Amino acid sequence: MRSESDKTPLLSLLNRPLDDLCDELLEFFAGRKLTMEAIHREHQKALGINPFVEKNYKDALNILDAAKKITTSKPNRRKGTFADDIVVTFPKKENK
Repeated sequence: MRSESDKTPLLSLLNRPLDDLCDELLEFFAGRKLTMEAIHREHQKALGINPFVEKNYKDALNILDAAKKITTSKPNRRKGTFADDIVVTFPKKENK
């Protein structure tokens, strides 16, 4: 059976950058604890030119939270929301 992304290759391409942002955030902030606003500001500053806007960061953090890859200071918030003051804890890097 074909996956949803196989049926809609354009959708797969559109989702890919957000997946990349999720991976970047896990790597960049590994072992740290900071607010969504600080994540957005610090990552933007480090990269200089960046195609991602604040909503992309909030979407990426919601994806990571749903996948239990991060923890947040407000785990029982309304689904799909991510306020600027929510504190995010990223796991430490795994030793390979």
